Amino acid sequence: MKMYLDRSPQGRTAWLTERYKKRPPGTPDGYRGYPAIDDPKVVLDQVRTAYAKG
Repeated sequence: MKMYLDRSPQGRTAWLTERYKKRPPGTPDGYRGYPAIDDPKVVLDQVRTAYAKG
């Protein structure tokens, strides 16, 4: 199983712990990218389903 939880560093959309030094146009100060799946419950449910299916 492979899950993508964020985007790409090349596009400056990867979800970082610190802000981008050069952020994309139109993004707010402190921009750190964003998660592909922003609900932790959805991620956990998907992992549990994959684990249950071996």
